[in-house]
Amino acid sequence: MQLGYLPRLSVIHTSAKQSGQIYIPEVNTALGLACVALVLAFRSSTSLAAAYGLAVVGTMGITSLLFFFVARDRWRWNPVVAGC
Repeated sequence: MQLGYLPRLSVIHTSAKQSGQIYIPEVNTALGLACVALVLAFRSSTSLAAAYGLAVVGTMGITSLLFFFVARDRWRWNPVVAGC
């Protein structure tokens, strides 16, 4: 928010002793609405579980691909070693 990329949001500091512990009501509301929308869109726990599984597989695939590129280009690993 300080960089000006996000609109003004209300930030509530939840602890005076712990820095970084914040609560942003607008984000919490958006997450709640997104969860309700997902439940209404998928209509059954089976299809919601299948979508979750696809999301996990996609995340793992993208992470593996990014690791390969970092290992090959940044760390100068052999492409065969980076791909194993």
